Amino acid sequence: MDTRKKNEAQSKATKKFPAGVLGANAMIEGASSFIGSIVEKGISENELIKPLRPIPPPSPTVLPFPVARHRAHGPYWNAMTSKKGGNGKGRNDEEGGGGEEEEDNDPTDYNPISALANPVERKEKKGLDVSRWKELARESSPDEGKVQENRFRYKGTKKLKKDGKGGGNVNSKSAVGNEAPVEVDLVPVRSSSVPATEVDEPSLSGEVDFTGEQPPRVKKRNPVISEKLRKQEQGTSNGAPSSILNDTGVAQRSMSLESEIDVENRARLQNMSSGEIAEAQAEIMEKMNPSLLNLLKKRGQQKLKQQNVSDLDVAIKSQSANGSSIKDSSAHSRVANDRPNHNRNNENPETPSGTTSWNAWSDRVEAARGVRFSYEGNVIPADFETGNIPNDAGQADSLAERDYLRTDGDPGAAGYSIKEAVQLTRSVIPGQRGLALNLLASVLNKAIHNIRQKEVGSTASSAEQVDKLTIDWEAIWAYALGPEPELVFALRICLDDNHSSVVLACARVIQCVLSYDLNESFFQTSEKIGTYDKDLFTAPVFRSKPEIDGGCLHGGFWKYSAKPYNLKAYAEEMMDDGNEEEPTLKDDIFVAGQDVAAGLVRMDIIPRMRYLLEANPTDALEECIMSILVALARHSPTCAAIIMNCQGLVRTVVERFGMDSTMNIRPSKIKSIRLMKVLAQSEKKNCLHFINDGSFSAMTRYLYWYTSSLDEWVKSGKENCELSSALKVEQLQFWKVCINYGFCISDFPDIFPALCFWLNPSSFEKLVEKNVVSEFASIAKEAYLVLEALARKLPNFYSQKQQPHSGSSDEHESWSWNYVTPVVDLALKWMKSKTDPCISELFESAKGVKAETDFQDSSLSSLLSVYSAVMHMLCTLLLRVKPDNTRSPEYNIRHVPWLPEFVPKVGLELIQNGFLGQEENVGGISSFVMELCRLRQQNQEISLASVSCLNAILLLVRSIDALIQSAKSRIDQPTSQGHSSSREGKLLEEGMLKTSMIELRYLLDTFTKFVAQEWELVQSVEVFGRGGTAPGVGLGWGASGGGFWSLAVLLAQADAKLLINLLEVVSSIDLVADREMTSTAHRINSVLRVCLTVGPRDTDTAEKAINTLLQVQVLKYLNVCTQRSFQSNKGGTRSLLWQYTEEEYQRFSKTLSSHFRSRWLSEKKKSKPLDGNKSTSKRASLETIHEEDIGTSTSFTIEWARQRLPLPMHWFLSPISEKKESTDDALEVVKSGLFFLLSLEAMCSLLPNDAKCPVRDTPLAWKLHSLSAALLFRMDVLDDDRSKDIFEVLQNLYGQVLDESRKDTPVESLRFKSEIVDIYTTFLEALVDKFASDSYGDIIFGRQIAIYLHRCTETPVRLAAWTVLSNARVLEILPPLDKCVGRPEGYLEPVENNEAVLQGYVKSWVSGALDRSATRGSMAFTLVLHHLSSLIFLPCAEDRIVLRNKLAQSLIRDYSQKPKHEVMMLELIQYNFPSTSPSPERPDDDQNDECSRMAKRFEVLAEACDSNSSLLSEVEKLKSAFAMKRIMPSS
Repeated sequence: MDTRKKNEAQSKATKKFPAGVLGANAMIEGASSFIGSIVEKGISENELIKPLRPIPPPSPTVLPFPVARHRAHGPYWNAMTSKKGGNGKGRNDEEGGGGEEEEDNDPTDYNPISALANPVERKEKKGLDVSRWKELARESSPDEGKVQENRFRYKGTKKLKKDGKGGGNVNSKSAVGNEAPVEVDLVPVRSSSVPATEVDEPSLSGEVDFTGEQPPRVKKRNPVISEKLRKQEQGTSNGAPSSILNDTGVAQRSMSLESEIDVENRARLQNMSSGEIAEAQAEIMEKMNPSLLNLLKKRGQQKLKQQNVSDLDVAIKSQSANGSSIKDSSAHSRVANDRPNHNRNNENPETPSGTTSWNAWSDRVEAARGVRFSYEGNVIPADFETGNIPNDAGQADSLAERDYLRTDGDPGAAGYSIKEAVQLTRSVIPGQRGLALNLLASVLNKAIHNIRQKEVGSTASSAEQVDKLTIDWEAIWAYALGPEPELVFALRICLDDNHSSVVLACARVIQCVLSYDLNESFFQTSEKIGTYDKDLFTAPVFRSKPEIDGGCLHGGFWKYSAKPYNLKAYAEEMMDDGNEEEPTLKDDIFVAGQDVAAGLVRMDIIPRMRYLLEANPTDALEECIMSILVALARHSPTCAAIIMNCQGLVRTVVERFGMDSTMNIRPSKIKSIRLMKVLAQSEKKNCLHFINDGSFSAMTRYLYWYTSSLDEWVKSGKENCELSSALKVEQLQFWKVCINYGFCISDFPDIFPALCFWLNPSSFEKLVEKNVVSEFASIAKEAYLVLEALARKLPNFYSQKQQPHSGSSDEHESWSWNYVTPVVDLALKWMKSKTDPCISELFESAKGVKAETDFQDSSLSSLLSVYSAVMHMLCTLLLRVKPDNTRSPEYNIRHVPWLPEFVPKVGLELIQNGFLGQEENVGGISSFVMELCRLRQQNQEISLASVSCLNAILLLVRSIDALIQSAKSRIDQPTSQGHSSSREGKLLEEGMLKTSMIELRYLLDTFTKFVAQEWELVQSVEVFGRGGTAPGVGLGWGASGGGFWSLAVLLAQADAKLLINLLEVVSSIDLVADREMTSTAHRINSVLRVCLTVGPRDTDTAEKAINTLLQVQVLKYLNVCTQRSFQSNKGGTRSLLWQYTEEEYQRFSKTLSSHFRSRWLSEKKKSKPLDGNKSTSKRASLETIHEEDIGTSTSFTIEWARQRLPLPMHWFLSPISEKKESTDDALEVVKSGLFFLLSLEAMCSLLPNDAKCPVRDTPLAWKLHSLSAALLFRMDVLDDDRSKDIFEVLQNLYGQVLDESRKDTPVESLRFKSEIVDIYTTFLEALVDKFASDSYGDIIFGRQIAIYLHRCTETPVRLAAWTVLSNARVLEILPPLDKCVGRPEGYLEPVENNEAVLQGYVKSWVSGALDRSATRGSMAFTLVLHHLSSLIFLPCAEDRIVLRNKLAQSLIRDYSQKPKHEVMMLELIQYNFPSTSPSPERPDDDQNDECSRMAKRFEVLAEACDSNSSLLSEVEKLKSAFAMKRIMPSS
């Protein structure tokens, strides 16, 4: 003890850190606990001065639980031999210390820092730990005869013995000898500093602690039990001691006290005969309460089910990641649990059903903490034998070496958990830090790639995974980025490391965390198809909670997971005022738990990136730094602003990469231009800043360089072609961003000559030969997209001719029509190149004539993207030709004076090159459009390119037709067309769309099927009201398959865009010809699917879809569907006879269009700062800092936050569900919404039963809730006769649907609280208050309220509805049962079995709330009579007898106090169950006398009195009253 005190005093006096270990901030107080006690034994400042003396390996300690030893007290990497009792005490030996109290210390004088290395403490386990007791019992069993020495020893420590020498100096007293098995209380080790030689003292901390002072008792064990325990332990441990358990919760089959009791009971049952077992069972039945027996039986059945499920989860799947098969064990079975199905409901963690799913997800993430990984990121099964670890697992060959690396968990386990790897990054040995970071990078990289390979919205069914379990990479990814491992904090520390290898490894981990590669792949594909001119920010988001005033509708505004003002850049501004406390490390970790990228930015990673760039990093580190900066710039406008405001960062990037005069192209240079482009996209002022300070010119100077010939470019090699192509593409994209803002248009004359080489189709034979088709096509595609951006800046063609061109009035520039003619000529060359033999061969290879290769796929998709870009550019040019920039949906253009020559020229080229087929050749499917339609069924990249090309061709043909039809008399036929000019000119005059209607209809049918398969894909993405499961900017925020960021969703949105355009074209031409009701219903249904597919960048598509739905012609058709659908329906009312005028249809269209746009398509406006100065208010007002109103003109990157897309499935219910101001317009919205809802329901009735329809698939609870919301917020809608009739028809319709659903799900299918909002009772209270105050017994309102008492309504809502109605004393104004929504038996059957509801019925009876209901014939009294009679008079289970007697006694006691309730009591006794009720009280032939039946009921009441004389007397009074009632009518 004296030695230990001296060491502690010396440690306190000498708080000196080794150089390069803890850094400059390590001198602060508490640094050891801050870093995590990472000081290694044997590392000292004086290690170069003092000679390294060999020391013996550590002695195996007698540990009752496998607590990981701290590195400050652990062994060396390689065990070194030395003399026993060497100079291990340092200066303490000189002071007389040592001898018997000698500790295992390092002779290299590590004491100055050893005191700072506190051991990792394990959480104290509550309760008795008997995990070692069974091992002691097994080893000490009389059958074994011999007790092993030191039974507490790790089996893995046997590997420490070498050449016959023991692994440590263990006192002989520690051996238990031949003692009998003992009952002990094993206490986890709290400190590893106890000398290993003192294990014989039981009083020492961390050793075996007997529960009493007396010697341990001898406890003999049945031989059968011992044998079972021995076999079970052998089967579970596989040679490893059962005490080696993982503290992180990995499920290992260790025997607990409960399981031992079970084994003992089963062994006893085996020794009993069948007669003895039957006798024991009978004895138990007699002694125990029957209700208690039933309860125990149910509990046993539940345990059996859980055991069966756990047995299924133990199934192992072989996973082969790098050629080797890895088996998953039962330890990972919880990680492979089934993912909850969110296909229908966007469940919020706050809702009850969402809570269940959230708990299931939490269990999956919790299980991920125990998964162990090799250095390659592969999962290592937990059933590996200790020490027998393959080389690819990256583990040491002995327990000592593994213990040397372990910081948490089991020292003998194979591999590393994520938390262990994170803690290993704090080691003082650079190699270990780099090792841990490389392991983390491998795990994260493998996780995000496996997530991407899954299908979007895929759910693993337990039935499909009985024999094989997949590793839950989503849970692993979410856990790694979660708050527990503190990965972000560890990475930020490692980024300040003074070893370049550690910094590089750390940068790679951050790059994996931000999912840079996969995100950039998605953005490049999005740029490639040319459909979108805007990108998306990648910050994780979640939905805002539903509000009652908003009708409890889901699909609220998206919000950032981490608020912008929580970033440190803004926290510093808040500190300037002195009103805010200084941010702490805890705040940083909290923000990182919400958003990984935000946490990194808050921890000042951006200034650190600038410092690393200025320090001349290696090429690899330089590339990682640029990748990280690009990923952070894509995160949010806040992060982009912080990068721009970081002093000297942008300047450093420009000087390092833009001023480089060498031709050497590095990936980091390409990424630097990408960074500038992303920053310019995020904010217009950033782009203007780059132009003004010369950054744009410096970064795009390669655009001016000429490429003399194709041979020169190809000879440079494929790698150089790839790099030069990528560099050119990034520069063109940067220039395109500036053009979109209206800048740098004047640079076109200087850059165009250099672009002509790429705009002109080259020799495809050479490109194919050198395998550089994709590289060449990428530059050509991007060049034409730049020309499309320039075409948007053209002045209107006719306005330019009428007035001379003048300079721009502001900083914006405009392009000139003088450049259009050569550009169109180059585009026409690409259109003609479709007939090139090499291109034809590529298309033939896609048909399967030749074997497909990656080269052919990439080349074909690249060429298709070029054709798409060419078509988009020409289409944009034609839009600028239209007079007054007319852009009506129908493309109707007034008469134009004349057409430019290139308009018919483009049309002729389309016809001549077979882009559109005519009626005579469609059967052979020879046109380019039909070829693209076939390519849509190829892989995702080719499908995306083909859909984009189809969309561009359709828009181009539509524009040409519209212009030519407006100026038929002035078409100038080109004289060079020869003999074919007359036929092609005739086709142009008639219209290419009309002559290609067969093709267009085929396309329409094809893409209708595609959208029908894809709309549910988008709806299945949202998880718990979030876009993904993880807080990082990873692909899809950790959602399966990439979620919203997957190519599958991108393809679905592209199909939806094309389908809407096809519907506009076909409907404008073929609407009159299409008389089939069903065909039109299918088209309307497809539009509804499109509305559920669009994303944040598809606002224009959503607007087109809504406009298509709300066209006057469509509304007329829907009304016809309503008339036909309900004409023979008995539930129909006079509303079907009402006819609407043209003006009313137009009012419906205008009202609904305005509502849907403002409700779903509008963005949440941002608050503007009061002035340009720093805010002086507190945090509440600081949310608006640096959040200027960013519109479409100031940013070309869209935020997920502050908008609502994708739409929820019930979006069409919003007109009647929301609270609106008391205005005529608000009432008109509700009326229009009722008409629209009934029309959609009627339309669905024309569709086949197996057809997927969003309206039909919307849960019935949502539709009924919307009707309730309409009455709550705008009850005056019932004052309008037609609206009131529509309301009643909808109630009858939904009643029929409810009755049909009872056949499949007889109970609780209306889950208002689970599906809508967890505070639904609040909404219900407001609704009942409205009903009580304003309804005056309105039958429509009463029918709507009665729905909440239906047996299909979930119990909490049903109970709340009854309670509120009873308290408000409005039960009597509910309608009779036969007038309620749905059949009466739906309210009566099945019989109520919920005790709380039954007690509520009795409470209302006793309180008098039912008195007037009985006289008015309200359904409430009928409901009470039926359910109480069923409980009291029908046979019931024994466990419900107590409840029956209790309620019956309450009714009898109430009758004794309130004689006026005699009539109600007699009605209860005489209640006859309906014919539809499955009542067993059916009178037989010998029981047909009603008096006999009544006598039995009185006997039941007497029995329920439990021999209470006063209650029995009341029963006799009731019997007399009943007899008098029967006599009076007869007399």
